[in-house]
This record gives sequence, structure tokens and C-alpha cells, in this order.
Amino acid sequence: MEEKISRRIALIGMPRSGTTWTAKAIDSQSRVYYLHEPDSTRRMSIPHVVTDDEVHAYTAAQEQYLSTIDSVRNLKSVGRLPFFPKSFQYGWQTRLNSMTIAAFKIASKVSGHVADLNVPILDRPKESRVLFWKSIESCARLNVLAEAAPDDRFVFLMRHPCGIANSVLRGIKQNRFSSAVPIYENIGVFEQLLKIDTAKELQLTLTDIEKMSIAQRLGIRWLLYCEKAVRDIERYDNITLSVYENVCQNPLVEFERMRNFFELEKSNTIERYVSETTGSHDRGFYSIRKDPSVSAEKWRRELQPEFIKEIETVIKGSDSAAVFGI
Repeated sequence: MEEKISRRIALIGMPRSGTTWTAKAIDSQSRVYYLHEPDSTRRMSIPHVVTDDEVHAYTAAQEQYLSTIDSVRNLKSVGRLPFFPKSFQYGWQTRLNSMTIAAFKIASKVSGHVADLNVPILDRPKESRVLFWKSIESCARLNVLAEAAPDDRFVFLMRHPCGIANSVLRGIKQNRFSSAVPIYENIGVFEQLLKIDTAKELQLTLTDIEKMSIAQRLGIRWLLYCEKAVRDIERYDNITLSVYENVCQNPLVEFERMRNFFELEKSNTIERYVSETTGSHDRGFYSIRKDPSVSAEKWRRELQPEFIKEIETVIKGSDSAAVFGI
């Protein structure tokens, strides 16, 4: 880790669980340097699912990955809007960085290769900052992250399974995802998830999953990821749980709890961010400017009762489901 990086913190969650809106609130802090899903572009050299008996086999590789994560500079990771004033950048540097990123985004529409190039970012090299990264890839390897970086802090953001399912189905209908294979048909991922203790306790097989309906597959996928995360949280003091619906209901309270856990300085930047992003409701699929209460509860109006029942039946009785009173 470079000297200017004083420490690292991270937000981990399943896709479509509200991680981007949440992450940008933390990014609003002036000493935070944010990387958006760096492990989606610079892949980790460890499995998607790491069981407890595999942790030590992958700890060294994960230590190496985290030690260089601050060097990720591709457009996806450094170009996520909105941008905020930073203590480690002069005002003119922040403005020039914004213009550079805007130019890279325009160029990437002409040539996809541009998105893979490193974006030059200007800053004050001697000014320390907290590196904050967000991931939708590492829900099932929180254990090795916590083991490899005991001084880092990780928040796992959990969203109601029906909220995720509804958002996923809407994204597929609108052709918003890069993969042509819907997540509920990605058998390769399900094969890896079967390594998780919960899958073994349920005696799940790939044949069982192949026989499931779409709702049941989305439910079991949520269950396996979240049960593993909950068990990892119980084992490691440097991971904590945050519930998306609680953040939506009481954003200032929940963001303050995250700020304390991450040991960030107290400021009014998060309060301003919440005010600016929740004052209206943008229907854009990836927009962060939404009424959180609408976003959190939309599934109750859009999913069919039978679909909801199928999901809840699959997850009922688990520690993760209990978080939502199921």
C-alpha cells in the first residue's frame, strides 16, 4: 500500500442491493478516495467462493491483491459520478480530473478499448487519504478478505431478497446487463455456491437447482450468499452488517453508524449527499437519485404474490431471512 493511503475500507454487497448509492455517501467524505468495483475489472486470483478451510491457502494472494488495489485507474473504477471535493486534491485538480474522465467516457463510446486504459488522476501526492472500494463480486469471500487484511474494515450490505429479485428481473427486461445469460441460469455460479456450508446442510445438488423455478433460484442464490456472509461476520470483528432497507428508512442514522465503523471524521457531507440524492426520483436503472423509500418497497407492488411466496419459502428459517422477519 502506498504511503499516501493511510488505510482501506470497503463496502460489499450482492448486485442490485443498493451498494452504489450507499458507497457514494461514504465517498462524499473529503479524505476518502473511492474505487468503484475494482475487482470487476482487475479480477482477484482467488475463487468466487472461499470456504473456511480454504482461507489460509488464499490469504497471501489476497494480501498481494489488496496491496496494489490503489493502482486501479480504469474508467469504471475512477469514473463513477458524482464527484466530490477532496482534501488530497486542489480544486483545479478535481475539475481537471472530472473533465479528463468525461473525455474518456466520450472516447469509450467510440472505442471500447478506451474503458480499459488507465485514467490519469491528479492529486497532492503527500496528502494521505482513506482508500474506499466497493464490490459486488466478493460476497462469498469476506472471510479471506478479513483474514488477509485484519486492519481493514468491511461493511456487508444486505437487501431483501425480493427487492434484489425485482431489480434483477427489471434489468433483464430492459437489457441492462452485459451478460447474455440471466443470473438465475448461470449454472457455473451455482456450482461454486454449492461449496457453501448452507448448501451442504440443505443437501442441495445442481439437479435440485436445475429443477427450481426462477423465483426459487433467485431465492436460493440470495440465501447462499447471505448465509455465508452472516457466518463470516460472526467470525470476524472487522466485518459488520448493514441492511439496505434500514439505510433507506433512516439514512442519516445508518450512514453515521457506517462512518463510525469506518472511523471516518465527522462532517456534514453525508447529510448534503442524502438531501441532494433523495429530493427527487429518477427512474433511470443505475441512477442514485431516487426516493429510497420508493426504491426499497417497489417489489411489493411489482412482484406477483406467488413469486414472493416462492422466494420466502426457499429462505424461510435461515438467519438471513430472520433479518427481514421471514
